[in-house]
Amino acid sequence: MQKEFRKMVYNDLPAIKKYKEEFIKSEENMDGTGGLSAAVNIEEWFCRSVENENENSISDKLVPAIQYIYIDHSTNKIIGMLQLRLKLNQYLTSIGGHIGYSINPTERKKGYGKQMLKQALIEAKKQGLEKVLLTCDSDNQGSRKIIESNRGILEETIFNEERAKTINRYWIYLE
Repeated sequence: MQKEFRKMVYNDLPAIKKYKEEFIKSEENMDGTGGLSAAVNIEEWFCRSVENENENSISDKLVPAIQYIYIDHSTNKIIGMLQLRLKLNQYLTSIGGHIGYSINPTERKKGYGKQMLKQALIEAKKQGLEKVLLTCDSDNQGSRKIIESNRGILEETIFNEERAKTINRYWIYLE
């Protein structure tokens, strides 16, 4: 098994650091990483991410979430990262959804996003979710294709004034 979708572990930190560097170089957003882009200390970020899995250890503004990676073991390179949020708050209901993800800029358009989301839907079902909400910018063709290829049903398109962006809201019913 060369590629694996799984929860991140402490030993992944060097690869996660390289993943972050790829996004800094490309000047792109790192969605689905639980604040990795703003983290000054990656070890503290890791500890916070692990704590965020437990509803009893998070602040009122957060929801319980599990951080996953999609890694190529042959190169120890992280292809993508994904955050599965086990509940929704008001903000996530309109913009973020249950699942946020990003694909390494050097690994896009290879089908990895589709595979990663497919695996995440299996994990969501294991966590007791019956359906998941995903959102993406309306002009993000790659993300739209990933969501739609995983049975995403477009519920609505909304305009987010804070980001000055049109957002697509999709539901995926878990089988």
